[in-house]
Amino acid sequence: MKGLFKRKKVITKVKICPNCGIELPLHVKNCFSCHTKVGKIDQYGRGKKPFDWIAYTICIFSWLVFIIYFWWAFLR
Repeated sequence: MKGLFKRKKVITKVKICPNCGIELPLHVKNCFSCHTKVGKIDQYGRGKKPFDWIAYTICIFSWLVFIIYFWWAFLR
């Protein structure tokens, strides 16, 4: 029963952009159609979106500044 539902690993020669869906060669880092970064492929051949550390850091910093300003302006 264990081996009955095993998934087969798909072997592909292209990866698919997660943003626009275009097929790309395996060696490219950026999609030449929508210019987004494309990471390694998953088991279905779709490229993974890399984690955007800069955007999340800026977002957290902005919220922190807003909370400090709100405290300073209204709760002090």
